[in-house]
Amino acid sequence: MKKQFKMIVLASLLVLVMQLVGCGEVELTIKPNPATTIELGSEMSQDVNDYMTVTVGGKEVQNQEGIVVDTSQVDTTKVGMYMLNIIYEDHLSILNVAVIDSTPPELSVTDTKIAIGTAISANEVASANDYSESGVAFLVDGEYVLELTITETVDVTVSAMDEYGNENTKTVHIEAFAADAEAPVVSANDISAVD
Repeated sequence: MKKQFKMIVLASLLVLVMQLVGCGEVELTIKPNPATTIELGSEMSQDVNDYMTVTVGGKEVQNQEGIVVDTSQVDTTKVGMYMLNIIYEDHLSILNVAVIDSTPPELSVTDTKIAIGTAISANEVASANDYSESGVAFLVDGEYVLELTITETVDVTVSAMDEYGNENTKTVHIEAFAADAEAPVVSANDISAVD
């Protein structure tokens, strides 16, 4: 009986030691970071810590060797929801990633001069650059074309907005000048001799 008791205690200690030194089953916990979003047009990080915390046996994995961040299903050139795969040994975790566009278009404007009565569009003085569809317009009573009828210099706000509502505005200086009149026509009757 004593011998059996000693064997049970010894076997229990052996199992406990094996678990403490890692010979037992490893429990993997993957905790996704909340609201994983990627900006449209940006590069995906390969650092697992940007997306989640990985723990083994209750301890955070410091050595990321062997953790694979599979971004092949995420298209950062299109807004939408995608699946990001995190693989560690034989464990797979799928994380939903939202590719969003929250960046306004880059807007460039060029000050200009126009003849009185000449119509000018926002596209002639401004250009927008963005990952999504965008356009430019004057913010003058919602007009897309501007025409100045007197000699003046005006500051006009130009807006660039993309399809997701991100907006950027800048001011452009437009100067209207009087167009040269036709050159006078001189006839022989208008010439007089001077003594």
